[in-house]
Amino acid sequence: MYMNKKPNRLDYKIFPLLMLFCIVFLIGCSSDNKIAQEENNPTFKTIRLDDNLIENKSSDEEQIENTQIETTQNDNSVQILPEDRSTAKIMITGDNLIHDLLYMSALTPDGVYDFNSYYTEAKTLFDTADIAIGDFEGTMNPDLPLAGYPIFNCPPEMASALGNAGFDMMSMANNHIADSNGPGIISTSQLLRDANVDVFGINLPNEDFIKIKEVNGIKFAFLGYCYGFNGMEATLTEEEQNMLSWIDPDTIESDIQTAKQMADIVLVFPHMGIEYELEPNEEQINLYH
Repeated sequence: MYMNKKPNRLDYKIFPLLMLFCIVFLIGCSSDNKIAQEENNPTFKTIRLDDNLIENKSSDEEQIENTQIETTQNDNSVQILPEDRSTAKIMITGDNLIHDLLYMSALTPDGVYDFNSYYTEAKTLFDTADIAIGDFEGTMNPDLPLAGYPIFNCPPEMASALGNAGFDMMSMANNHIADSNGPGIISTSQLLRDANVDVFGINLPNEDFIKIKEVNGIKFAFLGYCYGFNGMEATLTEEEQNMLSWIDPDTIESDIQTAKQMADIVLVFPHMGIEYELEPNEEQINLYH
């Protein structure tokens, strides 16, 4: 039989005292363990950054001015790097795909389309990047009617909105780039470039497939490939089909090796996988590895 027992006042006093004792004991043990670890392991290092002072318990203290510290998990050494080391911030987003509801909502009373408000919040982020990159999934062909799913052809005003948002580059290696045929590939790339947004992931006539950008003295190479084009490649001429960039492991490997000779860093954008799935499938894993 269970009976409730009312605690006396002494119980209330003893419990906090026990808790305080345990906390003090644990802190003391933690400090002792850390000291023992440093004494028993000569490679264990404590590094404290205080202005330009670096304290290393396993070696003499030394004053280092105007330097940066770089450490790695697999190497206990401390490497001093020059203060003027070049850095660059790259920001990458996913698909920019304009359904019919989106472009209809962007129609103004003047009869023009204004997509700028769609990117108001994102612009504050893109402006902090040295290179902001997205994927333009669809086409802008002014000579064909506007279209949403499953064929995408959005108003040409979209290009200026992407430029105003702060995008610097757009991958065109996706399964909707041929939605408005060969002329749509050309017009889309030209409209984006007119908005100061460079493109990659397509083989434009008389241009190098590998796109190079230099930022802060660092050269970046950009490559883009797609798993397929929804059968729209059948509507293209042979010359237009050559603009498409298919996923082919041998081609990708060759392009990467070439790009390594041209740039310091190579970025590869494969357009593949299962829509709305957050984890890569086996095909993706095999290709990426």
